[in-house]
Amino acid sequence: MEEKFKLTLQKDIVNHFSHQALLLSALLIAFFLLFALVPQQYGIYRDSRVISKTYDKFVTHHERLLGELSQGSINQYLSHKPVEREVFHDFYSKRSLLNVRSNLLVFNAAQDLQLITDHQLTPLAQSLQLKLVMEQSIDKPIKTSVIIDGEGNHYLAMIAAIEDANRLVGYSVLMINGDDFLTLLKSLDSRYLIFDDYQSPFLSNSEQFMTGSLGKVDEKIMPKRLFFSKHKAYLSQTSSLTPEMRVTVYRQLLPLTALLVFAMCLSASIFTALWWQSKQLGDKIATKNSLAIETLVSEMEAISQGEKQNIDLKTDDEFTYLADQMNQMIQRLYQLSQKALQLEKERQTFERRMLEAQFHPHFLYNTLETILITSQFDPELTETIVLRLTTLLRYSLNHDHQQETIANDMAIVESYLQINQVRFEQLSYHLTYDDSLKDITIPKLALLPLVENSIKYGYRYRHDLIVNITIKKIAGYLYLTVEDNGPGISKERQEQILANLQTMDSHHGLINSYRRLAHQFYHVELDFERTSLGFSITFKVKEDGFV
Repeated sequence: MEEKFKLTLQKDIVNHFSHQALLLSALLIAFFLLFALVPQQYGIYRDSRVISKTYDKFVTHHERLLGELSQGSINQYLSHKPVEREVFHDFYSKRSLLNVRSNLLVFNAAQDLQLITDHQLTPLAQSLQLKLVMEQSIDKPIKTSVIIDGEGNHYLAMIAAIEDANRLVGYSVLMINGDDFLTLLKSLDSRYLIFDDYQSPFLSNSEQFMTGSLGKVDEKIMPKRLFFSKHKAYLSQTSSLTPEMRVTVYRQLLPLTALLVFAMCLSASIFTALWWQSKQLGDKIATKNSLAIETLVSEMEAISQGEKQNIDLKTDDEFTYLADQMNQMIQRLYQLSQKALQLEKERQTFERRMLEAQFHPHFLYNTLETILITSQFDPELTETIVLRLTTLLRYSLNHDHQQETIANDMAIVESYLQINQVRFEQLSYHLTYDDSLKDITIPKLALLPLVENSIKYGYRYRHDLIVNITIKKIAGYLYLTVEDNGPGISKERQEQILANLQTMDSHHGLINSYRRLAHQFYHVELDFERTSLGFSITFKVKEDGFV
């Protein structure tokens, strides 16, 4: 028991520290993951805002340039055909203010090229892709799209449809090379891709995630914050720059496998160290506290075995106070048990006397009635009855001995039967017991209520009444039986008597006898039986179980 307390205390301490170590390890792993993710995510967010602001400023300047040219010199050129030199002069002078290197293309309403500032773009100007985009720009102020030439160069095309008197007269196109924009973003740490709705890239600072012969942007990186490619992990963020253009900014994370392995190894080391420390600490605490518990248990065992009467424990802590309180409680319990024992003895003595006294009035009444009758015709018989009655009363009223031997008690019962034979001439009886049982003690007159009831109720049934009293010993049990040839006891009455055996409510002679036997013997059974003679009542008691 002492070891159990110690081991339980050790286990509780180790479990507590183990949980703390697991929590610390989990927090450490979470910290490493946050260390890997949060700075990278913040960098992506910051670079994405830089790109968005730069692109917005860059596109706004070119839209203003295209708008001024389309409403000015290009409109006049397509409508009234001024010389090309005026358009070139107007374009280059305005472009110089922006410090960019875009090129201008002018088409008539039939999409025929009318003017170009860089003839190397002539094949691009005749491409089907550009013509399709121009058709889509009619209902929009300025249409933006990425155009790819035959050599794989990517341009940002800004297209404005030119109308005169609500009539389409042509298109003006600014072809912007990404090199100018790239120089504005060279300080960024993140990788990025700027592309249109068709995943055609305009600008990127890496060739990663380009697919197909046209170099389209890989769609798998766009909707995901975290994605994996070639056993590497990336964080990304995709946002809209304009209705037609988007940007994806991404960064490669530190190798997650290595990071997790490192974090788990470090966590395992911390957990092992904390577990070992908790085990050592738990052993010290448990040993110190269990010593007092072991002493308490040992002292209580000695008290329960009667070797000691109080607990001897001095620890200069709360256990000493606990031992003092337990000693006071033990002393009070001892005093109470002594009082309870004394009261129980007094109660049993009083109860025995009450039970003995309950059958006297019946017996006296019947006997006095017999004496009254015999005194009128046979004085000698009356004298005999009086002597037997005197013996019986002296025997029952002597409280010096609550138990008597079977031989003495049966002699008194026989006197009772002899007195009743005077009243009932046809009454006969047999009293049987072995000589080896004559010195066994039983409660005085325990069977007399049964004999009295046999005579009382049996004589109502028949005058040739026979009463047999038998005492025998079988397998350590003593059987006390009263049998008669009367009507017996009904089943309902038997059940009622058995139910009332342990109560104080009934004063039936049979129940009184049972309770008096129970005061002396630790095991008592009451049995009813129909016999060849008539009916028998038997008390089965444990002979060597005195209380």
